[in-house]
Amino acid sequence: VGVVSRDHLTPEGFEYERARDWMTDTVVAACEEAHENGVEEIVLSDSHGNGQSIKIERLPDYVQIVRS
Repeated sequence: VGVVSRDHLTPEGFEYERARDWMTDTVVAACEEAHENGVEEIVLSDSHGNGQSIKIERLPDYVQIVRS
């Protein structure tokens, strides 16, 4: 699974939402692993493209996000 076409990159693309899901899944997995290993504070930056790639409603409560 990966971003391989322009349709993954812009909100107008027919697979944009799928690409957002992939990115969000990857970020959530990394945050959960870090948290399980003792990291208490996680701040991430969603600065790819329009800064709205990660679906914030799916982030764990202990994660803060900065957009753009």
